Amino acid sequence: MCHSRRVCSVLLERKQYFISCGEGAATVTNQQETYVIRKAIQLIDLAQIAQINKDVFAGSVHVHSAFEWIHTLCKARPIYQYYVITNTTDKQAVLGYAGWQVHGGWDRIEPVIELDQIGIAKSAQGKGLGEELIRSSLAELALWLAHRSAGCKGIITAIVWGYTDNAPAMHLYGKIFTEGVCGKRIQFDNREENMYRLRITLKT
Repeated sequence: MCHSRRVCSVLLERKQYFISCGEGAATVTNQQETYVIRKAIQLIDLAQIAQINKDVFAGSVHVHSAFEWIHTLCKARPIYQYYVITNTTDKQAVLGYAGWQVHGGWDRIEPVIELDQIGIAKSAQGKGLGEELIRSSLAELALWLAHRSAGCKGIITAIVWGYTDNAPAMHLYGKIFTEGVCGKRIQFDNREENMYRLRITLKT
């Protein structure tokens, strides 16, 4: 997902992951349907992210408060970046989103990015879109960060925290962040969380 017409590749552990690039968006095919994954840069994107956030997470009761929170995070770009997934028939209709945060400055030898949140619209759940969105946005963000970080030596560390009682999330994170559980914490509502980690080797 870069702005030149070429194919970018990222080595996630021992599996090569290829992205068809052009116009700043990646296309992926899942269950015989084609989807577009791109950065969220328009207010209409943020409004739809806010609606999904309100619908699937307990932290936002009202859409306007969800939008205010998301808009504030979006202002922190490029330290915080949102990606969205749409289908090819309506590229403006957001089916899900991922929020990524860059940690520790621009000069780290091994930069760290965190999947802060992943949300899929209720009507689009059960189709594997969350996995496609995480993998594609992670690959694009890792390539971008490797070029943005002056000290990067070709390795990016990606992490995600998730509640241990959320079995679907634990399964999904375990498939992608293949180093497995590398940390634990209790932060919100006395619920235990696991941290999954992945070290990405970049090939451009």
